[in-house]
Amino acid sequence: MRCHRGHLHEVRATSTNGVAAEDPIVSVTMPPVPADPPRRSPDGHPPARPRSPARDASPAGGAGGAGGGGGPSRLMVSVGVALASTAAAAIARRVTYGPMRSTPPVPARLPHTLKFGKVDGEARGDNLMDPPRTGVDDLYWLRDDTRSDKDVIAHLKAENAYTNYVTKDQRGLRKRIYQEMLSHVQQTDEAAPYKVGGFLYYTRTVEGKAYTLYCRKAIAGLDADGTSGGVTVPDEGQVTWADDALSGEEVYLDANVLAKGAKHFSVRSVIPSPDHAFVAYSVDVTGYETYEVRVRHIATGVERPVDTIKETSGGMEWGRDNTTLFYGTLDEAHRQNKVWRRTFASRDADTGASATTEPVDDCLHTEDDEVFSAFVSKSVSNRFMFFGSGSSETSEVHWVDLDAEAAARAAGAPAPPSVLVEPRVPGVLYDVTHAGGETLLVVTNRGGATNFMLAATTVGAPGAATWEDVLPYDAAVKVDSVECFARYAVLHLRKGGFTRLSVVPLTGDGDGPRTLDVAARKMLDFDEEAYVVSGAYGAEFHSRSFRFGYSSMTTPRQTWAYDGVTHARTLLKEKPVPAYDRSLYRSERWEATADDGTVIPMSAVYRIDKRAAAGTPQATHLYGYGSYEISIDPSFSATMLPLLDRGVMYVVAHVRGGGEMGRTWYESAKFGTKVLTFTDFIACGRSLVERRVTSPAQLTIEGRSAGGLLVGAVLNMAPDLFNGAIAGVPFVDVLTTMADSSIPLSCGEWLEWGNPNTEKGFKDIAAYSPVDNVRDGVAYPAVLFTAGLNDPRVGYWEAAKMVAKLRAATSADARARPILFKCDLDSGHFSASDRYKYWRERSFELAWLLARHSMHD
Repeated sequence: MRCHRGHLHEVRATSTNGVAAEDPIVSVTMPPVPADPPRRSPDGHPPARPRSPARDASPAGGAGGAGGGGGPSRLMVSVGVALASTAAAAIARRVTYGPMRSTPPVPARLPHTLKFGKVDGEARGDNLMDPPRTGVDDLYWLRDDTRSDKDVIAHLKAENAYTNYVTKDQRGLRKRIYQEMLSHVQQTDEAAPYKVGGFLYYTRTVEGKAYTLYCRKAIAGLDADGTSGGVTVPDEGQVTWADDALSGEEVYLDANVLAKGAKHFSVRSVIPSPDHAFVAYSVDVTGYETYEVRVRHIATGVERPVDTIKETSGGMEWGRDNTTLFYGTLDEAHRQNKVWRRTFASRDADTGASATTEPVDDCLHTEDDEVFSAFVSKSVSNRFMFFGSGSSETSEVHWVDLDAEAAARAAGAPAPPSVLVEPRVPGVLYDVTHAGGETLLVVTNRGGATNFMLAATTVGAPGAATWEDVLPYDAAVKVDSVECFARYAVLHLRKGGFTRLSVVPLTGDGDGPRTLDVAARKMLDFDEEAYVVSGAYGAEFHSRSFRFGYSSMTTPRQTWAYDGVTHARTLLKEKPVPAYDRSLYRSERWEATADDGTVIPMSAVYRIDKRAAAGTPQATHLYGYGSYEISIDPSFSATMLPLLDRGVMYVVAHVRGGGEMGRTWYESAKFGTKVLTFTDFIACGRSLVERRVTSPAQLTIEGRSAGGLLVGAVLNMAPDLFNGAIAGVPFVDVLTTMADSSIPLSCGEWLEWGNPNTEKGFKDIAAYSPVDNVRDGVAYPAVLFTAGLNDPRVGYWEAAKMVAKLRAATSADARARPILFKCDLDSGHFSASDRYKYWRERSFELAWLLARHSMHD
């Protein structure tokens, strides 16, 4: 999913209707992932929470840097890098584990002028500094938007060779950790199936195969649309089917076959057509998150090249039948700026044959403001296709009535015009859901509802003037979103730092108004103190039951069915974790006090029999994020077990800037107060030391993406607090990146970080931007930086520059505290797409961490 500098998702392939991965089979995440999507995907309905536009790197052939224009000639660096590359190649012939070099590469310093403020011909925002400030970046040449410059690639390979050399004594440990990871994975597994029409859909994996299989089975006695001979079958809350009530398995998409020959292969959305004869799916073969949408006729496997759509974000939605497909495309800045409706000629469901070949594309929406991204999504009721634009602070929603559109098509009339719900108002976010009949529900922060409120309106008069409160506003409860079904609505809430679900009955039938029976609402309760619950999904609009996911730091992910009428729960599946005894592990909630007195929660998990006696410090690994209102919730991750089983405690710091404690938690650490994210994290680390949970010599830290920014800032602010850090795909060159409007979506994230082309924005960001705050003569701890060459969210060059600056500045012994950089030349922001390769990559990182804790077994 294109979003921001988000950390690694557990779900690699997602779908707006859940077909792709409604129950993740393989946990490849460390640490626990947010329960909700980390950010509004540009092709998804904008949530009530604020989300910034996607952060992507510049496309191939893009413009140059902050001062405009491309980088300088590489002549001055080519000789040195070429020699290094030659030496590495010679070593490679003598070893079997990959190229090695015993000294770190030293990139040439080529001064490049940066400009912050007004630059003619560039869209840099308002209130610009004029004349602009100037600066010098002598490592700017490491940025190559084409990802093909031979000198840059040689430098990255030399970095990998040095990292390989320094960590060569960890090879055995890596292998053991990799085998341990495999021992905790049921490699051949399948997700809990769920009903759509006359089929049960599910995904599964096979031992030895890297990618997912997408499968279905027909339900006996039901037609494809879920009826029986055109007669609606009563929904009695059924959630499981016996084998004799199902047909044989049909693998309608095998990503292993599709991925042959590709170094990277990512499937994003997989959505069957309403008649279940076709499937639309999207793939990315570079890691740059530019997806190609393909349409396959399931029975024959035929895909017509003319149906393929390129340059998309990967999300799409079918209309009322198999003749319309809604999707979004990207502009040159990799921002989804257009929403389209593709109309196919009538096609035969049995053969896929069509009288004509050329589909027709109509643009429904164009967003010209670089701060906003476009989105498209379909209501669960299947009546409305919502689309529009959103930024981290403002949104507006339009819709197309699919029923009216189908009626017009049948009558040979033009499609009716779209409807605007409410024009955008700066600072007002709202999300619209169809509750059935003529009722719409709206989640919004309008009127000062900082933690969002729930309102109702009508299809006939949807504007804000008609919005009526239906749930009393509670500043202590964050209303994230609402999902509506025929007989009930499911509220997604956040209270006291945890996710919650509340089921509210809906009354009223037919085409009339629907009413929420708020007095009868029921909150789902669970036995564990700290957990994460996510849903609702995998349900048809008229279904009595919906799915939700549940997990804690000691409970593997569970998939439950919940009957919204009887409130009965059915456990459908718990993710198998072989060789795991949950009774050996314990999770606790701790607290730290920030410098300003704010209480910062922490989630901890450890192995009980490995816990040191009270007052005896032990090895501890501290993770943090703290941006975009993303919440790092206490969920299970099998990839943590190699640490826990060796006696390392794992702790998540729920710092400000995230969304754990609601919208105010996020807004309290933005712009000029962003530094609170970093000081909160330091306060958590110091609290662990002061309580003698650990000591600086036994403390390591980690963060990914914007969490990598957290690590980079803390490196500069408190280098003596820990002895090792992992900064994954780190956003560490904030000042330069955010000043450069040619870098995709920097404009959109001015609402997240500030605009360094303004006086205030420059001052705010310069105070913490890691690359710009490296200090000479400081004994920096050991650090492992990782990046993906094709990352569209955080350019690999950010890590490369930070590494070079730290090595030049540190006073520490490079052998005792090495600064390492590992760049995956085949992947993007989310590491390897091949699950086995991902586990190997994670094994590398965990072995490095354990080595910092002097654990080599």
